[in-house]
Amino acid sequence: MVEDEAQMPVVAAAEGTAGHGTAGHGTAGQGTVGQGTGPAAGAATVSGGAVAWGHFERAAPELAAEVRERFGVRKHCTMATLRRDGSPRISGTEVELSDGQLWTGSMPGAQKALDLRCDPRLAIHSPTVDPPPGDDSGWVGEAKVAGLAVEQEPREDGHRFRIDLTEVVLTRVEGDELVVTSWHPARGVQERRRR
Repeated sequence: MVEDEAQMPVVAAAEGTAGHGTAGHGTAGQGTVGQGTGPAAGAATVSGGAVAWGHFERAAPELAAEVRERFGVRKHCTMATLRRDGSPRISGTEVELSDGQLWTGSMPGAQKALDLRCDPRLAIHSPTVDPPPGDDSGWVGEAKVAGLAVEQEPREDGHRFRIDLTEVVLTRVEGDELVVTSWHPARGVQERRRR
């Protein structure tokens, strides 16, 4: 998973999905535990339970717009891949959103591309922006995606991968709360709040 959700209570969100309501049993100051929003609308599986960006965008348009904005604040992202021995590798990368797909690439023979050929699982962290000095609540937040890389036709100038999504996470601050909004193809949008 992209975000450690074990310590964060769930608040169900109802964006673009058929809601199942919430079952409140949270504690004061910690939010409410809910059942989420059920299967995401338009979440057709494209590879190993993952879906195309366009399916995510149709299922959760407001969240998708915010995530797109966070990935657009700067050019350079951070990508996690798995080496042959299973240990993690962190690399710089760039992403592109076009034709309802999320894309990344690399120079020919780059280690991150070789990692993805062996194990297509990856996570990408958006570029980050610091909060205004003295105003932590003014932080615009960050986004993360996890999924599977599908290599496209090899090219002389490098590798190109389509990223099929298994999870999308937006983290931001509202007042004195950290707000984590996540989306999964099977359960839709969920929100967690922590003080």
